[in-house]
Amino acid sequence: RGPVAKGRAREVVVDPRRRFNATERAALYRDTEGHCAECDRELDPSWHADHVTPHTRGGLTHVINGQPTCPRCNLKKGARMDYNDRFQ
Repeated sequence: RGPVAKGRAREVVVDPRRRFNATERAALYRDTEGHCAECDRELDPSWHADHVTPHTRGGLTHVINGQPTCPRCNLKKGARMDYNDRFQ
């Protein structure tokens, strides 16, 4: 069992690995053909590997829970989850 993040209503087990590795980042980039998963703009070298389900909410650091985003979209999203992502 990993570290625990204490939330308002419940405790969440947090994946001890927060950053995507180089292989995972390359796979995320290829998956969207170098475009932001949120706004579809072409990614520049400062793109972010974002957790779809936020790391702080128990999201795994794995390509199945990752998406490439431009810094603007990732920082705007923060630790929020899209309504549809909660039920997939």
